[in-house]
Amino acid sequence: MRYLTISMVSVLVFSMSACGGSDEPQTGLVEGRIDEAKPFTVQQALASLEANGSLPKLDRTDALLGIDSNEDGVRDDLAAYIDSLPDTEVQKKALRRTARAVQSALEAGESGDVKMSRMAVDKINIASACVFRAYDIERIAFDKSQEMQKLTVNTRARYDVYLRFNQSMSGIVIALPRSPVCA
Repeated sequence: MRYLTISMVSVLVFSMSACGGSDEPQTGLVEGRIDEAKPFTVQQALASLEANGSLPKLDRTDALLGIDSNEDGVRDDLAAYIDSLPDTEVQKKALRRTARAVQSALEAGESGDVKMSRMAVDKINIASACVFRAYDIERIAFDKSQEMQKLTVNTRARYDVYLRFNQSMSGIVIALPRSPVCA
């Protein structure tokens, strides 16, 4: 058994050393694209996708709420992304409202305050209704709402807090707004 283990380790070491051709680290990035044949880190992949415009440049710091220099409730990176979209002003306003509502869910999740979480649910429901009103095609509206959620909850720390928020609201009964004011 000992010889089998040593043989397996030797084969593994030799096969790994035969794969490379240089001492430079293999990044998995080739001409701004991800080369799936080479290993790369998540950070390298994100940087590459941001550099080529496939992903918006987002705040990935540990700060739960990120930077909101004008204090409008929308992170600056998300506001810049929304502003860069070819959507109408009404649609962009609905997307900002969605980002703001998800931010409020993060605040509620961090605090653990049930009343604050309930208010965040209401904000998310109204924001979703506004997105569906702003986009004529339901599938596009759904995708836009999901995109704002993903872009807002884009780090592990934010995800963990958003998960706590969702768990705290599990089992509650909600009513969707009949005529939300989207102005």
